[in-house]
Amino acid sequence: MPVVAVRKSLANGRSILISGASIAGPTLAFWLHRHGFDVTLIEKASTVRGGGYPIDLRGNAMEVAERMGLSEPLRAAHIDTRRLTFADDRGRAMASIQPELITGGRIGRDVELPRGRLATLLFELTRERIDYRFNSSIASLVENESGVDVAFDDGTYGRFDLVIGTDGLHSNTRKLVFGPEHLFDRNIGFCFAGFEAPNTLGLSHEGLTANRPGQMVALYAPGSSEHVHVFFNLAHAALTSEQLRDPVYQRRLVTDAFADWGWLVPDLLRALAVADDLFFDEIKQIKMPRYSKGRVALAGDAAYAPSFLTGTGTSLAMVGAYVLASELAQHAHHGEAFAAYERVMRPFVAANHANLEKGLATLMPMTQAAIEQRNQALAEAATQPAKTAPGTGRAEYSMLDLSGYLGIAAGGTADRRPQVAILDDYAGAAMGLADWSSVRSSADVTVFDHHLSEAEAVEALQPFDVVCTLRERMAFPRSLIERLPNLKLIKIVGASLPNLDLAAASERGILVVHSDFAHPRFRIAGLGDATPELAWGLMMATVRNLGEEHRHMREGGWQSTTGSILSGKTLGLLGLGRSGKRMAQYAKVFGMEVIAWSQNLTADAAAAVGVRRVEK
Repeated sequence: MPVVAVRKSLANGRSILISGASIAGPTLAFWLHRHGFDVTLIEKASTVRGGGYPIDLRGNAMEVAERMGLSEPLRAAHIDTRRLTFADDRGRAMASIQPELITGGRIGRDVELPRGRLATLLFELTRERIDYRFNSSIASLVENESGVDVAFDDGTYGRFDLVIGTDGLHSNTRKLVFGPEHLFDRNIGFCFAGFEAPNTLGLSHEGLTANRPGQMVALYAPGSSEHVHVFFNLAHAALTSEQLRDPVYQRRLVTDAFADWGWLVPDLLRALAVADDLFFDEIKQIKMPRYSKGRVALAGDAAYAPSFLTGTGTSLAMVGAYVLASELAQHAHHGEAFAAYERVMRPFVAANHANLEKGLATLMPMTQAAIEQRNQALAEAATQPAKTAPGTGRAEYSMLDLSGYLGIAAGGTADRRPQVAILDDYAGAAMGLADWSSVRSSADVTVFDHHLSEAEAVEALQPFDVVCTLRERMAFPRSLIERLPNLKLIKIVGASLPNLDLAAASERGILVVHSDFAHPRFRIAGLGDATPELAWGLMMATVRNLGEEHRHMREGGWQSTTGSILSGKTLGLLGLGRSGKRMAQYAKVFGMEVIAWSQNLTADAAAAVGVRRVEK
């Protein structure tokens, strides 16, 4: 009988199976791996699913995405919808409005992008770190005191410490462990069909919605494209599982319901008849009495789907995955972690679930009077000033304080000794240049004697609160800074580091400090002389051919060159700062003339140290 090999346990000594590779699953895998867990992620599809309609990341979800280093690619993928127009069933515009005035989003902060693009970004971020298994689903689970035995639908088996279901609204994991879907869903009384159709109206960065009581047709243009997303929504009683799997029935249901509409609807129904990307489902929420049972937990839509009418499904998925991974990292026992995860998430979920009623009133009014009332309210709101202040946005999107999770190291908790890293100490000199005893009494100091690439630094520097650089070779771009969640302080040598993104550090509250070599303690120690002494040594080696003469002597030969005499020669310096002045002093001892130039150097300042200023 084939068996899935047991993989080695990492820092936490716990292996976790995640089922579902859309949004919550890869986000959870990313953070669990960062905290030292051994993660396997299965997905019933053959690959990551691209395409799909646009989704939003708001509030706390953007905070999580930024901590994952996704800020720049998310901004690059941002759709930037600029207008929503509401029309009657003949296509006549009743009101046009800025989207944020409806959604309560934050202009310049929230991100809207295709669901498939976000899924792809998450996959690319985790594919080299996580054991992905596509075309795989859970057939059965058996839990005991020490783990969960899982049988997969391909006939293989595996044993894991924990299992997390992130497999969506119709979660297979939830059904196997908690019971059938109807025990936990709240059917809103609507169903919808979504597909793509030609953009015959030339829509761009906008949405167009038309209503009748209990019915909606929506066209959505994410950017400028030849195609638009089409949605037919209609009030309908709960459907059977057979009807939800029957596309022929679904097309007939929608076609019959909208058959007497005019405007563009007949053309859209013809497009529906031949669409090869039809997505049909009921609009519902998932309300679980508990998010976990034994060694199995749920996250994302599997645990608390809010419905697309709230606009927060993706945000809840990413935040929930982050909280769950963080709590598992902080607690030795999974039961305590699951309980803490639920305590944090349940108020957040409830507040965002409550936005359903606002979504229904805006998108799916049930009477003509409600439609007219909606149109009047939107027309009045459209005359209000645009909400561009950073602090605008619904409070429920950002109601969680996630700062407490920043101090979690791999396999540890926030209550731990600070971690200090010293980088690029090739010569092994850092610990001998200062008295580190006071630091080491309250923090752990780790010295890296080799250079780290950015990819290596992302992995190696995860647990560190403080990073000390000894060379300019180690760059700290935004893409690295945003992926080091524990980092609080960067120490650099000298007053500046050209390859350090100060703006990114400032945005994340990371303090940047530098060594002041003008301080008397450094002059006493002679540390400021290192550069001019090395430069002078290299110059002496060059004019006396020390490298070649040393080789000859090692090979048993004799002196083969005479070298040059420095006395009477001229030393040219570009710049007459601290190092330049020291070089001038050395040159005078050897009887050399010294000339210098810099943009701000005056003749008097040069003469004061025995140097003649020249032009370039």
